[in-house]
Amino acid sequence: MLSDLEHLIRLQQIDTATEQSRQRIEAIPSQLASLQDALEKSQATLVTVQDTLADNTRVRTNVENDLAAAQGQLSKFIDQKLAVKSNIELWAIQKEIATFEDKVSHAEDQILRLMLAADELTSTVREAEAALKAEEARTKKEAAACESEKVKLQAELQQNTDTRSTVASATESRALALFEHISHQRQGIAVVEARDGLCTYCNVRLRPQVFNDLRLNNALIQCDSCQRILYFQE
Repeated sequence: MLSDLEHLIRLQQIDTATEQSRQRIEAIPSQLASLQDALEKSQATLVTVQDTLADNTRVRTNVENDLAAAQGQLSKFIDQKLAVKSNIELWAIQKEIATFEDKVSHAEDQILRLMLAADELTSTVREAEAALKAEEARTKKEAAACESEKVKLQAELQQNTDTRSTVASATESRALALFEHISHQRQGIAVVEARDGLCTYCNVRLRPQVFNDLRLNNALIQCDSCQRILYFQE
């Protein structure tokens, strides 16, 4: 194979690998942001259920205070009932007793509902705490993996830069200039394989004589359609 063609194929491999590494490095901040978003969502979920449980406790405390007050009033009127001297007084006290019995019953029912809800909320809080703990572990692990990958990719980029410089310096200047021009004009893809009589990039069929010449790999031949440099994989 023509040495310059070998060099250009190698340059293309290096440039492709370099671009892939750059794209991956550029994607890492977005990945880290997604991890942070998921973590903050888990944190917010826990705070929400904790606040709801705290509200439940606060309301239940108020209702328990109301219950104690109603029970105190009920007990007072029951004691007073024993000392009434007229039917009018008895009727009035019985009315008060009925009122506070209703208040006691209502408060007890409300407390029961709040206790049942508190049990469910407590379970939900535990689940949210476990989910947050798992999310924190996942975030820490994946963030560390991203940082490790970034360091590795940056090292590969530097190595590719050094290797590219070496290969480029060994390439004939006109061949290198052609490669750089096509790469700039064709989204970084300057050299592609020809296979089964086709340019594998634009899928245009090559003239039979062109393909036969390509099989020799002893000259720089461009695709008539996309202008990329072609080679035949032996």
